[in-house]
Formats: sequence, structure tokens, C-alpha cells
Amino acid sequence: MNGQATTASQKKLASKKATKMRGDFFIYFFLTLGSIIMIFPFVWMILTSFKTNAEAMQIPPTIFPTSWNTGSFSEALTSLPFLSLYWNTALMIVFRVITSVFFSSMAGFAFAKLQFKGRDALFSIVLF
Repeated sequence: MNGQATTASQKKLASKKATKMRGDFFIYFFLTLGSIIMIFPFVWMILTSFKTNAEAMQIPPTIFPTSWNTGSFSEALTSLPFLSLYWNTALMIVFRVITSVFFSSMAGFAFAKLQFKGRDALFSIVLF
């Protein structure tokens, strides 16, 4: 009788493992499919940047360029002042971070230490 109980529990355990493996397979399958769908436009953009204008506008489109063209990269780097654009972006980010930390610290102190009418409502709005 004990041998039959062990065999039944082993079958039940094996069935649970098979069900879990099947579920894991479907989860990983859909996650992989989703990641391919999400990354494809980025790959398409990179590959299209190496195509000529005529090849990029060709119908039906081709995935890989027939001849790898790097001239568009040098043209883009010479036509726009990328160094000053990056410098302006960096300055904007630094000022936004500094002001955000400053005002958030002041608001956090006010919510933690001061008691005033509507404090909980305002705190909920800040959290939202």
C-alpha cells in the first residue's frame, strides 16, 4: 500500500512539473516574441541608415542594404552642430535635476514636519 501511495504522489509531482514546464514555455515564448516585435523597428532603423535614399524608399522594401553606405553619417555630423546640441541638453538636464531635488526636499520637509490644513490631500496629489 505504501508503494502505491509513493507512486501516486510521484505521478502527481511529475504532472505538476510538466504543467509548470508547459506554462514556462508559453511565458518565455510570448516574452521572446514580444521582444522581437519591440526590437525590430530599432534594427530596421539601423539597417536603413546604411542604405541609399533610393534603396530606403524602394517598394518592396529590403531588410539588408545591397551596398553599405556610410556617407549619410558624415553628412549628418557636418551639417549639424552636435557638440553644442549635446552641451545644451546636458545643461538643461543638470538644471532640471538640481531644481527638482531642491524643491522636492523643501516639499518633503514641509510634509514631514509641518501640520497644516489640506496637508494629506496635497501629499496625495504629489504622490499621484
